Amino acid sequence: MAAYAILLLFFFFSILLPNGLASSFTIDLIHYDSPKSPFFNSSETFYDRVLRDIRQSDSRIIEYLLSSSATLGDISSIVQTRPSGAGYLMSISLGTPPVQFWAILDTGGHLTWNTACDSTIGSYDPSRSSTYKPVPYDSRMCQQIYRWGRHGILSTDTLTMSTSNRGTVAFPNVIFGRSLKKNGNFGRSAGIAGLGAGPLSLLNQLPPSVPKRFAYCLVARTLVGKSSKMDFGGDAIVSGEGTVNIPLISNPKWKAFYSVTLKAIAVGNKIVWSNTETANALIDSGTALTIVAASAYDHLESEVKCAINLTPVKFDAKGLGLCYKFPRDFKVPDIKFVFDGGEVVLGAMNTFRPVTDENKKKTDVSCLAFRSTESLKRQTEVDAIIGNIAQQNFRVGYDLAKMKLAMKPTDCARQ
Repeated sequence: MAAYAILLLFFFFSILLPNGLASSFTIDLIHYDSPKSPFFNSSETFYDRVLRDIRQSDSRIIEYLLSSSATLGDISSIVQTRPSGAGYLMSISLGTPPVQFWAILDTGGHLTWNTACDSTIGSYDPSRSSTYKPVPYDSRMCQQIYRWGRHGILSTDTLTMSTSNRGTVAFPNVIFGRSLKKNGNFGRSAGIAGLGAGPLSLLNQLPPSVPKRFAYCLVARTLVGKSSKMDFGGDAIVSGEGTVNIPLISNPKWKAFYSVTLKAIAVGNKIVWSNTETANALIDSGTALTIVAASAYDHLESEVKCAINLTPVKFDAKGLGLCYKFPRDFKVPDIKFVFDGGEVVLGAMNTFRPVTDENKKKTDVSCLAFRSTESLKRQTEVDAIIGNIAQQNFRVGYDLAKMKLAMKPTDCARQ
């Protein structure tokens, strides 16, 4: 019996240590607006949440515009305007003993951030952690960080996650940014889980035992009681019928982002926009709406209008240009993104955003979940940012070793 108990203890502690960690683990994700979210506000309307989606997507455009002028070798390129309550949350902990907080999953984020210790949400205090260390001021990465309203200290500590299949996993000496500003521009969340392609992203700081890949499957927002799943390492494989494998672009200007080549956009079977030159699109879990250059959006909206035999309605939400009061079970045309590697077909849940509570209305007003911007293309050479609404009910895999993005239509609620 004693030998059996010792064996159990050894197994338990091997889970906690990176050297004993299996090659994969899975965590749960919850949407910011889900009733499961610690930030859920039952008094908010659909309209309130739509406005937050718009504001967050607009702030993302500003972020990319600012990033386009920063050099990737400079720490300033890591500090950006961050998502603020329009994405998916993951639970992580910092310190010894570990202090849990909710962070927004951000595939456009190059660094994990935690807000100041005096925040009412997330009470991590480095002075109480036995494993906390600030990064030396004279090191390659500057300790003091300030840009675009962000104050912070580059630090290291043990980062811990609770998994759904491996118990608790802990990683020592993870570099993160500790914001010195209350709430740190993170909205009501206590931080950001940076999973971009940059050297300081959480993915690139995992131990060698975990392959450099991850995959998630975002449950449709209408399924409010369901959590989404995210795999790291060996199980983060996307394959099988319907999988589209898209090469990731190695672009020095966007090296820290997940960039792909977008060849064309179609409504139904009609191409409404194409580019013979290299057209960049960024895949971003931290953006709600899909953002496209104005030249592409104008043709897209025009063809959607032609394909839908209804009269558009006006909706008081600046930023959403095309809205309809859809009868039940009304079919909207598919929108197709043609990438280098294959075609991804977006259905109604990926292309239209409900803006009225469908449980209280006989007809539901929905708006095209695309945002138009000309400055994005002009200043950054980016044609589109594919947001998380467009990624619902797809299993999306990021593989840095093979420089590949994979997307597969999936009923994520069954994962």
